[in-house]
Amino acid sequence: MENNPMTLFCLVDGEATSNAFSVKIESTKTIGSLKDHIKTKIPNTFNGIDAKDLTLWRVDQPVLAANKQNPILLSAIDSPTELDPTDDISDVFPEVPPKKTIHIIVQRPPPEHAPIPARISTPLSGHLSDESRPASPTDVRADLDKIADKFFSPASQNITFLNEFVQGSHNLPVTKGSISGLPAVGKRGLERPRTASSLLFVNLPAQSGIPHNQAERILSDFPGKRHLPLFGVRGCGKTRIAVDLLSRTWGFYFNADAADYGSSDMHTLVQALSEHRNIYLSHNRLKNTDRIRYLTYGLLYARLLILEYCLKIAGSKDTFSCQRWMLLQVATPAFVGGFQVLFQPISDYLHSHIVPSIIANIVQQRFREVHKLLRDRTPSFPVHSKFLMVLDESQVLGRLFPTAFLDGDLTTVRPVLAPIFFAFRCLADEASQNNICVMPCGTGLSSYELTWSGESACGAKLSADEYEASRLSEMVFDFAGWADVGSISTYLERLRQGLDDGSRQRLDELVPEEAVKKLFLRLHGRFRAIISTIEDIIEADDPMVWEECIREREDRLTTASIPTTDGEKRRLEGNLCGELRRMLTLSVKIRAAWPLPSSAMWRPP
Repeated sequence: MENNPMTLFCLVDGEATSNAFSVKIESTKTIGSLKDHIKTKIPNTFNGIDAKDLTLWRVDQPVLAANKQNPILLSAIDSPTELDPTDDISDVFPEVPPKKTIHIIVQRPPPEHAPIPARISTPLSGHLSDESRPASPTDVRADLDKIADKFFSPASQNITFLNEFVQGSHNLPVTKGSISGLPAVGKRGLERPRTASSLLFVNLPAQSGIPHNQAERILSDFPGKRHLPLFGVRGCGKTRIAVDLLSRTWGFYFNADAADYGSSDMHTLVQALSEHRNIYLSHNRLKNTDRIRYLTYGLLYARLLILEYCLKIAGSKDTFSCQRWMLLQVATPAFVGGFQVLFQPISDYLHSHIVPSIIANIVQQRFREVHKLLRDRTPSFPVHSKFLMVLDESQVLGRLFPTAFLDGDLTTVRPVLAPIFFAFRCLADEASQNNICVMPCGTGLSSYELTWSGESACGAKLSADEYEASRLSEMVFDFAGWADVGSISTYLERLRQGLDDGSRQRLDELVPEEAVKKLFLRLHGRFRAIISTIEDIIEADDPMVWEECIREREDRLTTASIPTTDGEKRRLEGNLCGELRRMLTLSVKIRAAWPLPSSAMWRPP
């Protein structure tokens, strides 16, 4: 390539694409020179950080107008390439970089490890460099009450909706057309919201009866279990297991992804990391850990307030079940809900105030009141039942800012997931934490992450006897069903039962017996892949396209990339080749960071 000035679009890790900036540099320059250009372009962003300490990553991240406010996390990008300072720009970009694309992610150096004072609890230290101001326990209670009073005002649109929802109104929206009556719940954060059927919400289990799946059997067999991950490849049924569990017992559902089911309140918490770096990503890990714990308490407090309000509505024992509560949390894009509306002012308050540890006591007191309301609703909530804390797509947080926070021991360096899970566990006071079960749910979780996240979510490690008793139930990775053609046929038959005669006939035309056989042949064992393909077939409403829909789904699972300039299809997320590539890249990084002694290296015989 000739020595022409090249324009590269750069973004600081964790910031939204609306904050992207351009750097013009000659192609004969090096990556080291690019670091200098970046430092010069935005000096305030890297105040106190030398250009040489920045890490640059080559990426191809499309810039979409609908998602320009969503933070881009390096940990969530498929196969970024770390650039060496001695690399030439022309070697990294042999051709003109594509337009409307982020080309470089700029990563700050990890924060210094601040000294940790000896202490039993974790009250926040008096660090005022972030311009937050201290608040007394009395102030915190009064200020949170004011926020709640405004949200729960009788004239509030959210309260009008909650009253009607609890009393039985506002069911899930349904499809119209040749196949009508199926749930139709779009995902938040999409550039073009889907209006197709959402089969995830079809055939939800009844609240009573024998354990419905492996996860429920584990919770029944091991009443003291406080951490139960749902672990497996994309599409194997993890979210459906969580939905089934929350249809039969009470709990919270959060989703860490930017575009998915559930409320955006957890994503708002994640965004706060990049929007308030001086508060949550300072050079003091202890302060970071305390502040993100308190912000998570604020998230839980908002959710508890809404659940408590719903439980106290007259007649709710007859009309408001745990399944209705699950729908309000998981199918949030279809409802007003209000989770994000209430959490936003609470989070703003916690950004601007240094709150004492009283906020944990406030949350625990509120949970005791809610838990009592649930126990009083027997037999809907047996005394032995767990209150589930589900965090879907938790892998998004499992590697986010991996050295900025501390685990419960206040010594071990962890990513942001650790203080979040600590707060989840502390929803109940220490004497009642067996009433809580934290359930991370995600594809990218490794066994290592599951181990330390379990300690964050459980507190004290299990005794030898407890460990042996639950050794075979450390995680759920066996998602039964879809193991033969009959399982798909049975699912379609249950689907037919909820349709009118015309819709049943049309479903048979769109998904003939030959399509059922091909679905099993190509996608067996993959719950989400199969039902998503059926959704695509129904949406197309053409008996001639079922084979094309199956082939397209198979391509998404097995194709590493597609040679096209279309930003949305440049790289298909979640496919098997992509998963293999991601894990191989991670393995190389781990080996580089933690080299084994030569005596420990495996050699072929």
